[in-house]
Amino acid sequence: MDAVTPTASQSPQKPFWKKFLNLKVAINSFVVWLVLFCYNLYGYFFNWVSNERLLSITFYIKRIIMFVALYFFFLLINFLVKHQAFKSIYNKKIAYIVLITWSIMNLSCYQLLFFDYIQTVEIYLLKILHLFALYALVLTICKLIQRRHNPKIKNQLILTGIFCAIGWLFLLLTYPGTWSIDDIVILSKAASYHLFPWHHIFTAMFYIFCLQTIPFVFSVIFFQVFINALIFSYCVTTLADIFTKTQRQKILLQIILSLIFLFPPVFFHTLGGYRIGIYQFLEIYLLTKLITLYYNKTSLTWLNIADLTCLTILVGTWRTECFYYPIILFAVLFLLGKEHIKRTTALMMAIV
Repeated sequence: MDAVTPTASQSPQKPFWKKFLNLKVAINSFVVWLVLFCYNLYGYFFNWVSNERLLSITFYIKRIIMFVALYFFFLLINFLVKHQAFKSIYNKKIAYIVLITWSIMNLSCYQLLFFDYIQTVEIYLLKILHLFALYALVLTICKLIQRRHNPKIKNQLILTGIFCAIGWLFLLLTYPGTWSIDDIVILSKAASYHLFPWHHIFTAMFYIFCLQTIPFVFSVIFFQVFINALIFSYCVTTLADIFTKTQRQKILLQIILSLIFLFPPVFFHTLGGYRIGIYQFLEIYLLTKLITLYYNKTSLTWLNIADLTCLTILVGTWRTECFYYPIILFAVLFLLGKEHIKRTTALMMAIV
């Protein structure tokens, strides 16, 4: 019997373990690991912590474990961005610019203008999460600028600019913003990277991410105004598109909605450190997403599912009285019908 010669389509597959080897992922992981390791060494060089631990074998074993964990984490991200559903949220140029900026932030130690020098696993996790939060913010800005010729996006950018101008002007007048006793307690705990549970740990995480970017107290309000401005412009333009037919109606509804958002009792929460300042906008953002989903009745991609699930978790847990949002999400997804999303997927999203 003649032997079958392997064709190009039947080329031997790589061994299973080789699927986990990726040079680019290894380099990216090493850069992040090196930044965190250098930050770790500063404490020994400047005698902020005891030098005895530097000679311990445990110190180096923990750093090796950290690199391996980072490698597999970035390997998972690399796998996800290759998937068609997640390609739209990955931009190599932006990723490298953000990585370089984040590295300079940590290597320069300018964050110590606000933070205490502490070495714990939680700090490294928060720094890595800060890297991804920074990437998400820069990617959002770049995407809006790239699509600025689109009439809806143009309106969105104009509304964002108006909101930011008003917000930052009042921030300048009330510098460094309005802070209650509760906010100051959370802020003081954040200086030692402590996720103080009062007003939920999300509040402390938000403070830490803002202060890692600009290590001055006003940065919390500065970024809060900017994020709220992006949400405000998205909600106003999207709702105007859904509920109006003519250009005149659209402009009128945008003006009415803008006045509601800029109404002093609503707007001035943005200038304070209390969690409602950003939470109220996140809540409106989720409701706008659900309204858009219901009226447009478009099929959900895995990216939409991940986005909605994460947003619902954030809104549903940041304030305990809003635990009903997963139920609302499931109801909207159920009403969409099987042709847009499977019932099992909708139920799984609500459970998560």
